[in-house]
Amino acid sequence: MMLAVKLGTPGPAIFSQKRLGFGGKFFTCFKLRSMHSNELEQETSIGKILRRTGLDELPQLWNILRGEMAFVGPRPISRSRYLRFINCPPCLLRDLWKKKWNSVLPGITGYSQISPHLSKAEADLFYIENKSFRLDAWIIIKTFPLIFNKKKKSPQNLLGDVKQTPID
Repeated sequence: MMLAVKLGTPGPAIFSQKRLGFGGKFFTCFKLRSMHSNELEQETSIGKILRRTGLDELPQLWNILRGEMAFVGPRPISRSRYLRFINCPPCLLRDLWKKKWNSVLPGITGYSQISPHLSKAEADLFYIENKSFRLDAWIIIKTFPLIFNKKKKSPQNLLGDVKQTPID
């Protein structure tokens, strides 16, 4: 796969980006590059296949071996998305998420991937508050059909459609 990415477009085969992890520490998250390395942010032809099947996530196995990620957990978020989220108007969801998100390792897959009816923040909180071997196994089982589903849901923003409850 790395060879296909490398031969398909100029640039490195592995994409790396700083992501927020356990304990609020940033780590380098690895993925197979699925976008052109220019500023147009267009998917490569091999990148479409990699993203649709989730194979672009394979280099994150290295993050698991390094102890920075788990198979199941909240998705690791970029520094810019984290800053946007924590700087949004005060709300109960944001404050709960901020307190609890850093208490678990981020994962390659998670509850947000299988719960399109929840925002990512809501799904992360549900996972953190209900984390168990049984829930992890259920998430992994539910994730497999999504890998082969060509109509994969589009990524939600961090807050999704959640009604924000202001804090007094």
